[in-house]
Amino acid sequence: MRWLPQSSALLFALFLVAAGSAHAQEGNPSLQGTYIIDVSASDNVNKAIDHTVVRMNMLKRPIARSRLANTNQPYRRVVIAHTSSEVTITTDSRAPIVTSPDGTPIQWTREDGEEFDVSTRWKDGKLEQTFKSKDGQRVNTYTLSPDGKQLTMEAWVTSSRLPRPLAYKLVFNKE
Repeated sequence: MRWLPQSSALLFALFLVAAGSAHAQEGNPSLQGTYIIDVSASDNVNKAIDHTVVRMNMLKRPIARSRLANTNQPYRRVVIAHTSSEVTITTDSRAPIVTSPDGTPIQWTREDGEEFDVSTRWKDGKLEQTFKSKDGQRVNTYTLSPDGKQLTMEAWVTSSRLPRPLAYKLVFNKE
């Protein structure tokens, strides 16, 4: 039996390393599960909103505060499932959002009728879900603790209408 030439063997080895790296970027299988909010470990979203709008003029501030408060209600429950071809994230009693893990956006309509392009991708071992609308965007970055018992979601909301991004984190315990 004849072995591959040395250069072909090297290329084959590099292919295996690259395939392994691509597979690792698909995500951490332990991220899958159901998570319940830990209010005491999470940021106070209303305080984060106040910090974001404090520099706005007095006429725009209450409108911005109200809109941000309505669209940034802390999730009570998050369920994450994924395969190599799709990521499903379900929050509270909402319908699941199913996207490709490669960042390809889908069209999604929130319960209040606002339309978004939603995408999901794995970045540096974290699951990043992005909602883009005509007014701005929100990125939810999900990270699992080393022991697999806590999920942290960092939200980053940006808009040309805001003087600074709205940023907060929510911590969830695995059910």
